[in-house]
Amino acid sequence: MTYFKKADDVLEQLGKEGTVIVDARYVLNDTEAGKRAYAESHLPGAYYADLSHDLSSPKRPNGAGGRHPLPEPETLAAFLGSIGISRNTTVIAYDDQGGAMASRLRWLLHGWVMTDKSTS
Repeated sequence: MTYFKKADDVLEQLGKEGTVIVDARYVLNDTEAGKRAYAESHLPGAYYADLSHDLSSPKRPNGAGGRHPLPEPETLAAFLGSIGISRNTTVIAYDDQGGAMASRLRWLLHGWVMTDKSTS
């Protein structure tokens, strides 16, 4: 399994059935920067995943779970389904932070949501 792709490989996937492109741009000290960047430009057909709203639960009053607590599985599954992601989907995620934000989605998909816990 390859987690990092060259731009040419990504371009070949654009518009292919069974592939979902996710723009995960986010800046920790400017929480609206990713949304603005997405509105200005993004890969054709890409969906936006907001770290604070789509890939995390709301901050807890006591600070448990840190700045971006893990999302509730049902909430995350609903978001993923709403943008066409299922167990059989090829997901291409990108950001402008060296992969730091896109890797959150990759981790959630690979290690938490899409893993059958009964077989691991």
